[in-house]
Amino acid sequence: MESALRVLSGPITLLDALATAGAPTDDAGVEVLILHPKDAVAGSATLPDQRDAEVTTVNLREIQGGKLSRNVTIRDGDTIFVPKAERVFVVGLVRNAGSYVLERNMTVLQAISTAGGISERGSNRRLRIIRIVGNKRTEFDAKPTDFVQAGDTIVVKQRVL
Repeated sequence: MESALRVLSGPITLLDALATAGAPTDDAGVEVLILHPKDAVAGSATLPDQRDAEVTTVNLREIQGGKLSRNVTIRDGDTIFVPKAERVFVVGLVRNAGSYVLERNMTVLQAISTAGGISERGSNRRLRIIRIVGNKRTEFDAKPTDFVQAGDTIVVKQRVL
């Protein structure tokens, strides 16, 4: 989503504000931060690291799922921040290896499903996760029910014949 300062002409909801700003980019996350300044200064945006702001986090998937109470009203002086999506990588014997948006509480199986599932030669028992911890690469066996973290690479190996 492009960065832009918009002036409100009355009450507006989060979805209205996002629609006015334009379509989100492919890199946009599903979590949106709304910053409500405690002491609004006319014409200045509230930045995500300011301590004088109340922050509301809204998951757009909740609104899409029918939870309209999450489509909050945007007030004068609010700043809407759409962070870049965190990603997970799925490689090996899957139908569509690549980079995918990490969803909250995503499991290894869900990430693999997002990549089109395991190919005919792949094994759901020979799964590995490569993770960077403290600037060091670690690799370990994974179960389909394990949770993935941002930046993880899931490797689906060939099944043993």
